[in-house]
Amino acid sequence: LNKMIVKVNQMSCNHCKNRVEEILKNISGIENAEVNLDEKIAEVDYFGAIDENEIKEKINDAGYEFVGIEYK
Repeated sequence: LNKMIVKVNQMSCNHCKNRVEEILKNISGIENAEVNLDEKIAEVDYFGAIDENEIKEKINDAGYEFVGIEYK
């Protein structure tokens, strides 16, 4: 599995945490996602090619602010 950090603003509570994790886990190729509210990031385990635009669209459509992706 590969790892990446997805930076997301506008998350403030456990509901936000769970919602963003659910959004990410439902994207093809993503195996797991764990949000750290304090750091405003999601640590993501994935395999294969990931569509960054899909991640951005789904996060923004849910009312959060996609900031960027950092690959590990």
